[in-house]
Amino acid sequence: MEVLENQNIICIAPNPWTDLWRRRQQLMSRFARNGRVLYIEPQRSLLTPFLYRHTSGWDLDFRFGLRQESDNLYVYSPLSPLPFSDIPLFDRINNAFTPAAIQRVVRRLEMKQPILWLYYTAKTAVNVKAVRQVVSPRLICYDCYDYYAGYAYVSPRERPHILAEERELVQMADVVFVVSEQLYADKSPLNANTFLVSNGVDIELYERDGPIPEDVALIPHPIVGFTGKIAGNKIDIGLIRYLVESRPEWSVVLVGPIFPDLQRVIAGWPKYANLYMLGQKPPWGLPTYLRAFDVCIAPYLDNEQLRYVSVPLKIYEYLAAGKPIVATGFSPAPFLSDLVRLSSSPEEFVTHIEGCLRENDEALARQRIEVARHNSWDRRVEQIEKILASLSLEWA
Repeated sequence: MEVLENQNIICIAPNPWTDLWRRRQQLMSRFARNGRVLYIEPQRSLLTPFLYRHTSGWDLDFRFGLRQESDNLYVYSPLSPLPFSDIPLFDRINNAFTPAAIQRVVRRLEMKQPILWLYYTAKTAVNVKAVRQVVSPRLICYDCYDYYAGYAYVSPRERPHILAEERELVQMADVVFVVSEQLYADKSPLNANTFLVSNGVDIELYERDGPIPEDVALIPHPIVGFTGKIAGNKIDIGLIRYLVESRPEWSVVLVGPIFPDLQRVIAGWPKYANLYMLGQKPPWGLPTYLRAFDVCIAPYLDNEQLRYVSVPLKIYEYLAAGKPIVATGFSPAPFLSDLVRLSSSPEEFVTHIEGCLRENDEALARQRIEVARHNSWDRRVEQIEKILASLSLEWA
């Protein structure tokens, strides 16, 4: 039973559609195969491209209003009349424009009785209260993929506010999806319809053939590589420097946007001949970069945020490429114990990479790919549909 077939889905998202592809873009692109999706980006003002350029994808596609990305998938970028939304008065004025603007778009697309699919931002709960009065949703789903109060940049003063805002989201939702057992334990007491739906991978993308890009094809082997967001609240940049300095004969390749906090750190480093920073690439191009890697690394910080994640998106992508994986900073799900080498010190991190470079096991590579295949995003959508079909909800 495809309960999401012919449904209208409005996704209130915390990031632009053209940002690094994460759980939300993967799910929405699949929901659009059988229904119609409106992906609402965060509000932004005319100053946004200047304030946030080169940080997280804002510079990739800066357009206001409604646009169609693909069949049945629309993206709406609301314009904030006033910049500097951190000023409370400006923020209230900007928020006052949101419901009416969304209502006009929904009417234009004739999206009657939509499903509201929510992700956490500081404004989500406020916006949903206003939006549901003008769009009459038939169902509200909250998809929780992180422990937001545990972000490294969240101050002790901000944490209670974030916890309260998210609690309100969980309680107003008809259904809550979470990505880990830790988050399930956190949210299920607040909403009886809480279900674990882990992250996944676009396995079809990794099964396609394609040439290795020139900017990585010319780099000498062995290549130890990372793909993804390179930000100070998530990546152990000191560990990367240790790796670069301790093994100058290895090429260390970073593929992804480097956020300003770490740009400043890296700017103070010596010029390492074996460090290659290739920048952000489109999601459909990442498999060809991973194909060039000899070992994939996930040098995550050991912080509260990562302790709520059982399998980061990155790990599934590395598995889909069939590559050896060395990681830090998170506790992997039991089924990954033989496939991910966890390190507790810089020395162990390097030792594990050395072991992976000696590996020549085609059977193990096939096992990684098979694990990824069983954790595809298509299977996650099937899981979500089964959960929704099993609930006694008026909309079903």
